[in-house]
Amino acid sequence: MSESIQEEILKRIINDSGYLFQTNDSGYSRAEGESEGQDESMSDRSQSETTSDEEEKEPYINELDRAPPGDRVLSQKLRNLQQRFEDFNASPYNLSQLQFIEKSSSNDSKPSDPNILEQNCQDNHCTIAPIPLESKSILDLLVSSATSTRQIGYKIRGYEGLIIEIQSSKYPQGELEAQRVNLAASVEIELNRILASILTEKDYQKLQDGRFVGLRRVHIATALPSERIIPPISKAVMILAAIIHCTMGVSRDNCTLILKSIRAILKIALRTHNPQIEELPLIDNIPITLPTVIHHLGLEEQLDTYVACPTCHTLYREGDCNTEIPDTCSMVDLDGRICGAWLYAHRHRGNRAWQQPYRRFSHLTLESWLTRLLNRPGIEDMIESTAPTLQAQCTDVWGATYMSTFPKPGEPSFFDAPQEELRLAFLVYHDFYNPFGNRQGGKKQSVGMIMMVCLNLPPDIRSNIENIYVAGMIPGPKEPALERINNYMRPIAANLEEHYTPGVVITRTHKYPRGRKVRSVAPIKSMDIVASRSETGIGGHSHTQFCSVCNATLGEIDVLFSAAFQPRSMEKHRADVQEWLSAGSLAEQEEIWKKNAARHSEWLRFPWWNVFTDTVIAPMHWTKNVLEKQIRENMGASVVLGSGIPSFPPLSRPISKNELSWGKLALEHLSASELLKIGLTQPLARHLCRENGIYEAGLPSKSLLRKLNEWRMNNMFLGNDGTAHDPNMNQVLNAKALYYLEKTISAKEKSKVSILNAHSNMSSLRYLCEHLSIGWDSSETKEHIAKRLVAEYAGTNIIWVNEQEEPGNDVAILGKEVIAEIKQEMRMTNLPGWIKKPPVNFATTEHGRIGAEEYKSLAMVSLPITLIRLWGHPGVRLELRRRLDHFLHLSLAVRILAYQSITPHDIQLFTFHYQEYLNGLKSLYPSCSITPVQHLGMHIPHFLEALGPSTRYSENIAEMFIGILQKLPTNFKMGELEQTLHRALIAASNLRALLRTHQASDVLQEFRDIVGGYLDSKFPIIDHQASGTWQTTHEGDPMQLDQTTYQALSNWAAKNFVRGYTQNLWLCTTVWRGNVKYQPYTTGLADSCVLFQPRGNNSVLTRGRIECILEEPEGALPILAKPRIVLIVRAFCSLSPDDKAWDPYVNHPLVGQQRFGIMSLYYNRVESHTAYIIEPEDIISHLAVTTYCDPTEKLSEECVVITDLDLKYVHHR
Repeated sequence: MSESIQEEILKRIINDSGYLFQTNDSGYSRAEGESEGQDESMSDRSQSETTSDEEEKEPYINELDRAPPGDRVLSQKLRNLQQRFEDFNASPYNLSQLQFIEKSSSNDSKPSDPNILEQNCQDNHCTIAPIPLESKSILDLLVSSATSTRQIGYKIRGYEGLIIEIQSSKYPQGELEAQRVNLAASVEIELNRILASILTEKDYQKLQDGRFVGLRRVHIATALPSERIIPPISKAVMILAAIIHCTMGVSRDNCTLILKSIRAILKIALRTHNPQIEELPLIDNIPITLPTVIHHLGLEEQLDTYVACPTCHTLYREGDCNTEIPDTCSMVDLDGRICGAWLYAHRHRGNRAWQQPYRRFSHLTLESWLTRLLNRPGIEDMIESTAPTLQAQCTDVWGATYMSTFPKPGEPSFFDAPQEELRLAFLVYHDFYNPFGNRQGGKKQSVGMIMMVCLNLPPDIRSNIENIYVAGMIPGPKEPALERINNYMRPIAANLEEHYTPGVVITRTHKYPRGRKVRSVAPIKSMDIVASRSETGIGGHSHTQFCSVCNATLGEIDVLFSAAFQPRSMEKHRADVQEWLSAGSLAEQEEIWKKNAARHSEWLRFPWWNVFTDTVIAPMHWTKNVLEKQIRENMGASVVLGSGIPSFPPLSRPISKNELSWGKLALEHLSASELLKIGLTQPLARHLCRENGIYEAGLPSKSLLRKLNEWRMNNMFLGNDGTAHDPNMNQVLNAKALYYLEKTISAKEKSKVSILNAHSNMSSLRYLCEHLSIGWDSSETKEHIAKRLVAEYAGTNIIWVNEQEEPGNDVAILGKEVIAEIKQEMRMTNLPGWIKKPPVNFATTEHGRIGAEEYKSLAMVSLPITLIRLWGHPGVRLELRRRLDHFLHLSLAVRILAYQSITPHDIQLFTFHYQEYLNGLKSLYPSCSITPVQHLGMHIPHFLEALGPSTRYSENIAEMFIGILQKLPTNFKMGELEQTLHRALIAASNLRALLRTHQASDVLQEFRDIVGGYLDSKFPIIDHQASGTWQTTHEGDPMQLDQTTYQALSNWAAKNFVRGYTQNLWLCTTVWRGNVKYQPYTTGLADSCVLFQPRGNNSVLTRGRIECILEEPEGALPILAKPRIVLIVRAFCSLSPDDKAWDPYVNHPLVGQQRFGIMSLYYNRVESHTAYIIEPEDIISHLAVTTYCDPTEKLSEECVVITDLDLKYVHHR
């Protein structure tokens, strides 16, 4: 064989493989001009390449057409073989996704001797012959279970079968035989080209591995939908079946019935349309089983599953060949006790018996989720465009200080990485919920969910279901106690630890088909107090050390300024955890926990983790809890009690005159240390605090005595060293003995003497005898004197302090009269669709639970509207005006916390208003306790500075997912439904990603819009106003504008230097983007009232009502022009100067024109002679509009209260 032929064959095999390498002294190198990050995938090339040249293939086909009539059958057979060859050529595969068995070597399969090649060429009379490679030994180099192996194996086996069939065919000598030989040679060349490409790819991957030494390579577990060629009709049916199963809870068997029925109906329809049709290959390609549908759409995901002990929550990995799962739990606790709980239930049906775990935990690894995410077009570009950049007006966590200095100030930023490497940050949510809904079963059933959000994605899409990583589902029916949550966090944290350092290699992404390194970190956690304290290993709100940020204790909970406390130390926390881990018994461990409020957490494996700064005060739960505390408890919202200012509630029991005398003598004559030891009862201590104006609500006894000592020192009863100025211990002891003698009257007979003996000495007993004129003898014992005293005192009447109930205990700040006013105005308030309306009967228990968003609406809209009207006028009772302003301080703090962007000035405003709220609590609500949630609010400014606006790390997302999960149908069997829900959520996520990512053909567009709209309704978008284009709805044909309107629109276009409009425009009923929609007032009044900024005037903000919405028809536009939308708006009429003087909103010092300027009165009409033409981008926000009930009757005409709902642009800045 000549050298030129051999070079041509080698050149063809190597070049046709699609990977162009040049050999040099160091081995293989990438061909000149080939991008390191982006290569064309093999699946794309395989459909565009030809086996040789188009000129080489076309003459062969033409020869078949000119075959003699006697050879037509053989010609057709040869044509069919040629078609099958082309079909195999088109079958997709991807070399870069091949996974090789590491111990194998490419030397096992080398090209045969070139002499054999030359002999084959001579025998087959062809000019180019293949290099015969051994396919089996080459395929043995690959991981057999990998999808890429199955794809390329299908192609290779197809070629081999085709070669056998071609070679076994018998043709007479002549043109057909020559064509058969050429076809066989072409198939063999293509087969060997692929085999050679596999070897080349193996060498290339070995070269690439040098870049990722020590990193695990992660391959795509299932074929992505983009890799499958699915006919439109099959895809539509499969998507419908997947939606029915994932979102409607239809079983697999029932889905099989649906699929078969659809297939049969389509056949009937086609045959009815064309009775002559015989074969329906497109219809027959529709799968008839749900697993096939899930597989073809690529919705399935491989979960790591664990058998969970129902008692101690120890996990046992399923599918681990190195570990055998026992029948009973083998966990041994610190006391040496074996758990021994049964792990499996025995099931049987007929003659079949099996074991089923009582509880099962499912975990989706981060790499499995990332392989899907990073293979979606555009995702990597969005991630790469995100980087820490400090912002004066911070809109996201990336514009604040924490991410800019992560992992620690002074260290290199984690997010500074080479261009080809990704660095990801995740926000962790963890919560438990009732899978049967809040109304069914109460809190008896509970299932846990651990999910994460990739912060590198833009805020307006990161919370969509297709971008959420649901890491695990914790089995019910109850939450794991305390540290046992670590059992479930361990596999997740271990997975994240590898992703943090050293990272992993995703072997193929959309932008980097050859793979890229990814490192990930989860630096922020947002969850409610119960979940966060359990997961992070610190004390809950009832622990002495209740605060997750500072060193405050429950005894100091009424100290309401943060400067009084020190931040908690992570160094001390780690030392405390180590002490807890070193305990020798459970009892010792419990004592250490009570002392330090610190135990082990799986997050401690990360060196950067700081439990006190990385776990935020969950803004949604904080808002709900602090508002619920203020509205329900402090202000006493009630439809039963009358309206008024309540007095102190009664003590836990009445106190007697003798008891009070003992307390007063103790305050007067004891030192500070003696007062702590004298044993004053809690009701007595509370009464003494109330009597002396000391705040006592909810405080423990030790705190009450400490406060009494502080009062005594301030009032000159004590010296600076704590000694009493007038010490007299005997007098105090005598008074104490008299009180306990009095207590014996109501005590049981057997314990009367022991009570008096325990709280007196001989001297005080003798004093009592003298005081009661009872003789005593020095020879009498203490017990004998006590018996005589008890007997003599038995008939004495006890004199009580404040026996009669104080007036004012049957009223509340928000009593039934005020609540009636609030309810009336709530019914008259128009709120836009994105605001969650609170229930009108919020002050009763009929409505069930009120959510955080509903409380927020009450605090920001409903209550201010009514309370300012009732209590905001001059001459109103001062106590009510003070309580109004006090509530508005909290309302404004909650409003600032809801901003979608934050500035240092906003943080100062939050600090000021919330501190004013705290300052007024003790004086305005002295009988209401201070709670940990109110204390935690003092630390919110720290998180606003470190992480930016709270809306970017609010746990609203987790609550939304809980709502979704509660609506998904299940079999209601604990131990099974958790994994069912996990798989259904993952499938729904992948399904929506499929619909959003891949462009639908024109045939499928209508279907895609229908199912996409349905999925959006089931899995809503979180952000109120997502980025993207404005969309409209309209009916009928475009409308011809009247001449006046058209002329105004033309003048507006000319004034603003924009293209003019045609006179025929769509009259739209809605314009929307994301969850925000606007409508004309005739269609939807609640969504028609807006705050807007007319174009050309940057200072004027106008409040008005949308009259109509117009859009250009596409057919009337110039080439490449997009339809424009304009809105015609009329402004609300402002009050006259005389009426404005009676506006309680605009004149209020907090919400009015002096400060925030968010509430004011307008006449209940719009300007008739002036209209504004604006575009959707000119709208600042919606307005809340309420008909005003004038209590003064001073206004000249009917008015409305207008409340700005701007939380994004914050125009008052």
